[in-house]
Amino acid sequence: LLSCEPGKNVIFSYQPKPQGATFALDRSDFISSNPKGDFAGADFTGGTKGLDQLTVVPADRNPILFRPSDIAVGPDGALYVADWFDPRVGGHTALDTTTSGTIYRIAPKNFKPQIPKFNPATIDGLITALSSPAVNVRFTGFEGLRAKGAGALPAVTKLMEHPNPWVAARGIWLLPHLGDEGIARAEALLKSDKPETVIAAYRALRRAGRDILPYAPALAASDNKAIRREVALSLRGLPADKTRNIFLTLAMAFDGKDKNEWEAIGLGAENKESEIWAHLREHMVQDGPASWTPEFVRLTWRLWPVAALDDLVTRGLSTSLSAAQRDFAVESISFIDDRRAADALIRLAAEDSPSRPQAARWLLQRGTGAWADFGLNAELKAKGIYDPEKIEVQAITVPEPPKESALPKLEEILTLKGDAKRGQVTAARCVMCHVVGTQGVDFGPALKGWGQGQTVDVIARSILSPSADIAHGFDGKVVKLKDGREVHGLTLSEGDPVIIRSTGGITQMIPRNRVEKIENLNRSLMFTPEQLGLTAMDVADLVEFLRAS
Repeated sequence: LLSCEPGKNVIFSYQPKPQGATFALDRSDFISSNPKGDFAGADFTGGTKGLDQLTVVPADRNPILFRPSDIAVGPDGALYVADWFDPRVGGHTALDTTTSGTIYRIAPKNFKPQIPKFNPATIDGLITALSSPAVNVRFTGFEGLRAKGAGALPAVTKLMEHPNPWVAARGIWLLPHLGDEGIARAEALLKSDKPETVIAAYRALRRAGRDILPYAPALAASDNKAIRREVALSLRGLPADKTRNIFLTLAMAFDGKDKNEWEAIGLGAENKESEIWAHLREHMVQDGPASWTPEFVRLTWRLWPVAALDDLVTRGLSTSLSAAQRDFAVESISFIDDRRAADALIRLAAEDSPSRPQAARWLLQRGTGAWADFGLNAELKAKGIYDPEKIEVQAITVPEPPKESALPKLEEILTLKGDAKRGQVTAARCVMCHVVGTQGVDFGPALKGWGQGQTVDVIARSILSPSADIAHGFDGKVVKLKDGREVHGLTLSEGDPVIIRSTGGITQMIPRNRVEKIENLNRSLMFTPEQLGLTAMDVADLVEFLRAS
């Protein structure tokens, strides 16, 4: 895949590789005039910043001014790039008064263009067109062969033996249009041992208007995630009574990890979510809501089923679940676009609810967004969930770390032989911010399993210098109040009110009219070893404990 990025003077390239229900798309630069990244004249550089450096040298000789706007494959197999000479890109200002540019041809050295001639009135000519590297030419071939019907089947079948697998695959797309025998051959390909062949045949049959329900049950049981993705997407728009067992097969195979697979199930179940979810629950849940498997939890989150509200409330109130599990239940409710979902969150925002902070956060966030028409403000105030006049804000700050560490340097600590059992005892000092085992507060990243994938030096450094590498999503904020006080923590919402979670998991709602400004803390919210009273040996013990837990 090739993608033009004129603002960065580059054409990006990707080599897609199947990866579960999606593709790995590692990006590289296919061609660029600006490998040093000295960008200018684009929105992301800040308006007109850098335009002076673009106008010093004439546009046609300025290496930075390569503005690839489109790329295509020609019928000769070469790549053609349209380069637009404009000092400014981004959709807001066009400074090229001449509407000029260059078209580059990219081809091997000593390339001699050869465009095969073909007669579109003959089947052989149309096969030649279908084999073209240019999409517009092969479309001509496809349409012509489709019009020929069953008479084109022998030639299309032969094309499917082409040594180039991409050319061969074009024949699969034609099969369902080439009479009963063509349909039968496409159906036979659904049993291929090559997933890409199965997917192409299934898509071809579907796009040709064939009823996919006779094929879907067997393919839904495939051990290939990409095939299951295709089946899930194909169920969109089909009634629940004809698809619920297929969804059950897909759900039973879901491992709870592949986001694209559960997203495909969600898309396929659109407008029949509650019916599908109820069927899954009947067959996948043995006991009450607290017994749900991680896979069923994620499917429920994605399906947004009104039918799940009572069970989700039960999970949100359950003290047998972890804080993270309760929070996920609350989040699942918040995505359900129904007044009953708002009522469910109001129940969870009651004074004695363990999910009160999260429920209140989502009520306020959704109440001014997708749920604005529900008119929640008066009810939230009446139930004491959010009354800006009665809120008392507590100043909570994380003290500055000492400028000079009293502990030995990393290299010296790594020579100490730590003890995991002592480290477990020491880790009790971390529970005010982290979940350690089954204990602790869901504020910083959970520590269970984290150290198993890290080297000892990485673990030790994260303890000694928390600000050196802050985990994604845990960048601290400073909410500066108009009365001069500050609250440090993780902002969950910066609307009205501001919702912030601080050390110890304390979550506060701050009316926006009391806030002077919100800034980045620019350091970790985590205490240093000195602030926790840890010795060098304590750090070594913690490292061993985290490696083993």
